[in-house]
Amino acid sequence: MWNHDAKSCCGPLIILFVLSACLLFSCNRNEGPAIGGTAPDFTLSDIRGNTVSLSEHRGKVVLVEFWATWCAPCRESIPLVNNIFERYRDRGLVVLGISIDKGANTRSEVDAFIKARHITYPVLLAEHSVEQAYGVRGVPMGYLINKDGVVVTKHVGVMPGFAGNLSAEIGKLL
Repeated sequence: MWNHDAKSCCGPLIILFVLSACLLFSCNRNEGPAIGGTAPDFTLSDIRGNTVSLSEHRGKVVLVEFWATWCAPCRESIPLVNNIFERYRDRGLVVLGISIDKGANTRSEVDAFIKARHITYPVLLAEHSVEQAYGVRGVPMGYLINKDGVVVTKHVGVMPGFAGNLSAEIGKLL
């Protein structure tokens, strides 16, 4: 009789446990700042140890671009972002690249990557709290932020037309 009762109650308990776990994990997922929401401020170090804050660029259009040296799509998007930066930097565009690379040699590896690809915008080293605040789950991933600190667009990956669409959005905001 004990086994019969245990079998009849275990199925519903297992289902309840699985549903509770799914609810718990989905509630803790941060999708990052919403379009129309305020971009979370951060202060991060660049590869030379200088600190840069998002808030110090208030009043400018800012593209926050998360990437990694090991990411193949990032290698495709970085030259596009760099070209956009070069095109609009004199009009006030700020690009803050944020490397999510981790490890003992991160600074030197990221520095070598920047030099090899002739990246001209500032590159910062991510911290877990910033990745979490921006909901970074994959790279490349970026947020376009207007002069008031409001998120205007978010992109994940590199799709056809990426550079043209991003350039058009930036042009509207400047």
